[in-house]
Amino acid sequence: MIKHTLFGGPPLGTRAVAWLNIGVQAVLPLTLALATPSASAAPTQSAPAHALPDLNSPGQDATAQAEDEQARKLAAMASSTGSFLSNDPNGDAAASMARGLATGEASSQAQQWLSRFGTARVQIDVDDKLSLKNSQVELLAPLHDTPEQLLFAQGSIHRKDERQQTTLGLGVRRFNDGYMLGANSFLDYDLSRQHARLGLGVEYWRDFLKVNANSYTRLTGWKDSPDVEDYQERPANGWDLRTEAWLPAMPQLGGKLTYEQYYGDEVGLFGKDNRKKDPSAVTVGLTYTPIPLLTLSADQRKGNGGNETTVGAEFNYQIGEPWAKQVDPAGVGALRTLAGSRYDLVERNNHIVLEYRKKQVIQMAAAAHVSGQGGETKSLSVWVNSKYPLSHIDWTAPALLQAGGKLVHDGGPHYSVVLPDYQTGAQPTNVYTLHGVAVDSKGNRSARSETRVTVNAPAVSARHSTFTPANTVLPTDGTSYETLTLAIRDEQQQPVDIALADIQITVTEAQARAGGIVVAKPERVSAGHYEVRVTAGTTPQSITLTPSVQGIALSPARVSTVSSLPDDGKSTFAANPARLPANDTTTTVLTFIALDADGAPVEGLAKNLRFAVHGDKGSVSPPDVTVSAIVDSAKGRYTATLKGTLAGRYTVAPQLSGKPIGRLSAEVELQALPPALGRSTFQALPQQIPASGTDTSTLTFTARDAKDKPVGGLADQLKFELAGGPAPGLTLGDISEAKTGEYRATLQGTVPGHYTFIPHYDGAPFGTLKAEVELLALAPVAGRSKFEITPDTIAADGNEFSTLEFTAKDINDNPVSGLEGTLKLAITNDAGDPPAPTDIVVAPFDEIDKTGVYTTTAKGFLKGTYTLTPQIGSDTMDSLEVNLTLTPLPPAEATSRLTLTRSTMVADDFTTNGIAFEVRDAIGRPITGIAKQITFEITDSAGHPAPSSIKIGSLGEVNNSGVYTAEFVGLLAGDYRLTPKINDVPMGKRTQPFELLTSQIGQLRTYGDYLFPRSSGFPTTAYQEATFIPVLANNVPNDLFIWRSSVSWLTFQPPNYFVFTGAPPTDSGHVTITATSKGGNIVHTYDFKITKWYELGKLSASTDWSAAMKHCASLSLSPVSKAEATKGENARGIGTVASEWGAVQGGAAQDLWLSDAAGAGKYLRLSNGDGGTYGAVIETPGSDRYRSMCSRTLK
Repeated sequence: MIKHTLFGGPPLGTRAVAWLNIGVQAVLPLTLALATPSASAAPTQSAPAHALPDLNSPGQDATAQAEDEQARKLAAMASSTGSFLSNDPNGDAAASMARGLATGEASSQAQQWLSRFGTARVQIDVDDKLSLKNSQVELLAPLHDTPEQLLFAQGSIHRKDERQQTTLGLGVRRFNDGYMLGANSFLDYDLSRQHARLGLGVEYWRDFLKVNANSYTRLTGWKDSPDVEDYQERPANGWDLRTEAWLPAMPQLGGKLTYEQYYGDEVGLFGKDNRKKDPSAVTVGLTYTPIPLLTLSADQRKGNGGNETTVGAEFNYQIGEPWAKQVDPAGVGALRTLAGSRYDLVERNNHIVLEYRKKQVIQMAAAAHVSGQGGETKSLSVWVNSKYPLSHIDWTAPALLQAGGKLVHDGGPHYSVVLPDYQTGAQPTNVYTLHGVAVDSKGNRSARSETRVTVNAPAVSARHSTFTPANTVLPTDGTSYETLTLAIRDEQQQPVDIALADIQITVTEAQARAGGIVVAKPERVSAGHYEVRVTAGTTPQSITLTPSVQGIALSPARVSTVSSLPDDGKSTFAANPARLPANDTTTTVLTFIALDADGAPVEGLAKNLRFAVHGDKGSVSPPDVTVSAIVDSAKGRYTATLKGTLAGRYTVAPQLSGKPIGRLSAEVELQALPPALGRSTFQALPQQIPASGTDTSTLTFTARDAKDKPVGGLADQLKFELAGGPAPGLTLGDISEAKTGEYRATLQGTVPGHYTFIPHYDGAPFGTLKAEVELLALAPVAGRSKFEITPDTIAADGNEFSTLEFTAKDINDNPVSGLEGTLKLAITNDAGDPPAPTDIVVAPFDEIDKTGVYTTTAKGFLKGTYTLTPQIGSDTMDSLEVNLTLTPLPPAEATSRLTLTRSTMVADDFTTNGIAFEVRDAIGRPITGIAKQITFEITDSAGHPAPSSIKIGSLGEVNNSGVYTAEFVGLLAGDYRLTPKINDVPMGKRTQPFELLTSQIGQLRTYGDYLFPRSSGFPTTAYQEATFIPVLANNVPNDLFIWRSSVSWLTFQPPNYFVFTGAPPTDSGHVTITATSKGGNIVHTYDFKITKWYELGKLSASTDWSAAMKHCASLSLSPVSKAEATKGENARGIGTVASEWGAVQGGAAQDLWLSDAAGAGKYLRLSNGDGGTYGAVIETPGSDRYRSMCSRTLK
């Protein structure tokens, strides 16, 4: 069955009817042609033109049937081909027709062959690429057949959607009175994709009615789909119900109704690109069967997965039925009966419908649980495995973000979460859920990951939490108070908000007493900030308050109450002595006498009393300054000692509970120890500076005492002296103390040299310390330096030289020494380009006694003016450039050379000879640019000037190489000598001889390449068609000349020969041939005289000897004798026709009669060169027939 999908989608009615109408009209002629003769014969015919008998009918054997069938096929093919060609088809149409004929014939033959085994249905469809897609073959073969029961096997193979599939099944049909019940089982296998499914079906048929039910169950699982990218596929489970019925009154017309149902999330019931969940479809169709062989159909299939309309034609060949019966319209009704459809194929869906699912091409995982303190950043440990590049990750965490948390992208698939603050309150939420989905570059999404985020309660850090002030002293007045501040921090030093109920203050007192200190409950000021108010009692007391949070004890605070407090107006504080050496041994005594406002001593302050030390840069600590423990000496007297290692002035003040006691203080000076030689240093950095007057070197004296402590305050006692006394051009700045014990002064100068400085302490050198500084000369500058050359012009002979002197001075006019390695010359030639190393040679510079004066020499080999510029490193001093001129050497005869292209040449006006004059100086260098100074003198063998016919062309130089070339020609043969001259001075030793050879006519070439010399006078005989070639002397080609003859009966034939074209009109035999050169300057002539002219008989006029003689007489000519004709066989020479010309008319086939008789009726004939011989004489009977030869004498 051949089906073609024409369109898809509604509306169905109009389209189906229209296409069905078109199909019926198109097929009707075919059905009439294939029907019985009575159905297609014209009314006027008495008998059918091509009646088709029944298959294997009596009276017609198989051979006759085959011949009739072949004739029918040829007639049909001719008819279709004629109709096709009448439409003027193109190449594609022709190819399509050819494929149609081939596939149709193949389908027919295959179907007929398979029908021998049962019911066959074959479709072969070949496209323009010769593929077999959409082709199918189905066959039902009976296995056991009785009137009541049929056991059969059915198989098929088909190709659809680029898939090759096969089906194999078994079925049984039970025929009862008026109906048939059947069951079948099939295995469907996809050869292209290795899918398999099981099909089970039942059949219920009656006359004009068929009902089939089929179920389909997959046998194979998921496989990668080659059709849909990143998808897998498997057979879809499903079932269908098929009903087909025909009108008994009109069995040709039938209808069918099919319902299909398949199951799956993405099932391609209508193709891979139209996938639906659990799709179903209903198919409504009409069939029209004009003859048993052909069925036309139109189907509309519609479902939730799509819709389509198909129109098709099916050809069914019935085994054992005659052809006439298969094309007889009357036989259609029998097909609709149970008996007629007994072997019909099982109606089922052989095409495996596929279910698809998306492959997991991207996977994502994240940490299942993340916990930490608020504000911490925690990695989510994201892992992504993707076929395609990751595009992004979609995160969902509204509660986390609302609480202040953040998601941070760390690059690629890496993400972190910033935990929100820990929530406190009645119903705090500190556990959050975070979801993530990874998305690749093609939009594929992963499964959702889930991460639980927990914010832990912050951990209190005893190290970073504080309880201040640590010591407090209050008077016992019952009203004074101190507010203690409790700052609770975690390990990140962030405040931790703690409920007041979780804070405990433990009070420990040395001695409990009535009227004591009152401690209030803690109060919250802000997150992590709490205050505790402590009020003094009325009796002296000392307590310790220790806070604890979450079971962690924090640093305590001490609160004391005393009966009275020191008054700064009554109390005193002093240091004795006020000055002491900073040797960490000598001490001063600090004394604090504490008196209250009434002058009474205040006791018991030692634990809360501190002597604080401050220097110029703030507080100091041991070992720079050390204060001993305070000793309570009773009656309000408190003492301690102070010592130190860091010299300086310090202020010491008493503090009670960390607070100053008014303005009480004492000044203490730690005096520096003298610097020690083994500890102190002296250096200069950098040790080398340019002598620019602005660049500086720093001289540093580091003074340290015997304990390796810096010694300050020595600036006025230090001096940095220059060894050897002051030097001009040096400037040393004042000494200053950069930091304690480090003294600096800056040095700069303009005079290069090595300088040594020695530190002096208290007017004397400090040991052997010294520092060396080198002032480097500045780079030479053109404004101060000088460059001279003597002399500035020398010969370019490589021997004579110039002396160059460069005096290098810097900006301060100081000589610059030590430039030998960096000083060189930048050299350019006349064109501004660097010369070749051999053009000019400069020796290395030498410095004269370190004075900054450098000399060198320069010499050269190539003429020209060179610019020489001093160059130091990559810097050139363009303003100091000098010019050096190298003058060329004169041409030298010994090294110059003259050559000629050839020593001999033909004396004509077109043969040239080349001159090459290579001019060099005494050392062999080419001398260029003197073409105008060069001439050539040509003399003959006697030394006389050559004739003017020898002409020399213009002289030119070859690529500025010193080689000068020209060409010359000559017309007069002879021996000559060519001598070059420069400025009219000849170079006699360079003279070259040459010879001009004549080109006159020297020889004449005839048959057999025989050469006659000019002096022979050839030719003296002649006949029509005789040819000769003039040969010029010295092999000069003839085509260089124009050739002429003085007579009309001798003409020149290009390229090189003369031919006698007819008899001389007069008795004169004088001839002159002339050769004139194509330039017109040379004329060669050759004179000769023809004394005998010969007339030769034509080939068609051969005759016997007597007639030949009469022929000569009739022409008033003489017959030719042997003496006149030849000098002998193959003999050459002047005087006879054969000896001069060789074979007379060498192309002729017959010999020539001579006048001589040989006796007994024989005569002589001249051989015409047959076999390569000529001039031979042969005796011949006079009755033989040869050509005549006659002659006449010319003057």
